[in-house]
Amino acid sequence: MRFMATIVDIAKKAGVSTATVSYVLNKQKGNVPISEKTQKRVMLAVRELGYRRNEIARSMVSGKTRVIGFVLHILRLEHIGKILEGVLDESEKNGYFIKILRVNANMPEQDIVRICMENRLAGLLISGIQDKSLKYIHTKLSSEAVPIVAIDNALPLPGLVRILSDDRGGIGQAVKYLHEMGHGRIAFMSGIKETWVAMERDRGYRDALVKIGLPLRKEFIRYGNWEINDTERETEVLLKMPERPTAVVCASDDMATIFIRKARQMGLIVPKDLSVTGFADQPSAQLGDPALTTVKQPFGEMGALGLRRLVELIEGKNNEAVPGQDTIILATELIVRESTAQYKTH
Repeated sequence: MRFMATIVDIAKKAGVSTATVSYVLNKQKGNVPISEKTQKRVMLAVRELGYRRNEIARSMVSGKTRVIGFVLHILRLEHIGKILEGVLDESEKNGYFIKILRVNANMPEQDIVRICMENRLAGLLISGIQDKSLKYIHTKLSSEAVPIVAIDNALPLPGLVRILSDDRGGIGQAVKYLHEMGHGRIAFMSGIKETWVAMERDRGYRDALVKIGLPLRKEFIRYGNWEINDTERETEVLLKMPERPTAVVCASDDMATIFIRKARQMGLIVPKDLSVTGFADQPSAQLGDPALTTVKQPFGEMGALGLRRLVELIEGKNNEAVPGQDTIILATELIVRESTAQYKTH
């Protein structure tokens, strides 16, 4: 069996104290003056002895691992993949590993809390789970001093750090653009009623109408609930109105795609007969016929920023709660493609 070097062995070979070795290996010299020559001598001993850090032993001493949990509901969603990519890029830079935890019928939120505590996870990132699950996990782990950062679509909770995109502003951009294109009857296809994300995007639609001076028509707000059947049903309701909308802002790319398909089945052509926008800018938004005008969310940047903020909380850097700074909102961008056009009277 190959000899496994320890900090004591390195100290003997380099002719320094174990404290000096520890400081050099952890790159935390603090107030201890360590010359460059001594650092080089320690690192030479490390290479010659083939030393490897024992993270299991470190976690037993510190009570924490360098593993961060990433809690989600459905992994296959395109935007979750983008967020995760940003998280992984930053976790590699910071020396942390990511453990995926899915909240579902087989693993309810109670199990997530248990796994987090049993595995001594350093902290949690949460994205795309139901409001009730987020509340439960946040409440239970806050009492255990486990830091949590929520990324995208997270309702505000006391002390919860959130990394969000500007959903209100993004919906507002879409409404403003359609109005500038001559549309005066602009409808809104929302998500699940009374969930935080749906209400936030709903507010964006209502606020935008006020700003541009258009009347709010409650019958123009429909709830597709992020589902195919519901979106198809509500699309039919809108398009059978005596004075139907000339443009529709959808709260997701998926609902916009469903809307366009249903409109085509009803004999309408997008954008000739009506304009449609989505929200998110998923890769599939460019592949439809027509390609979808949508609001781009910076998912990769949100994931990377969420990981960096969580590491700050874990390592005790910049973790004092500052009123108004527990929520970081990143800008969205309107991407104009072929599903929208200037309004023309027929």
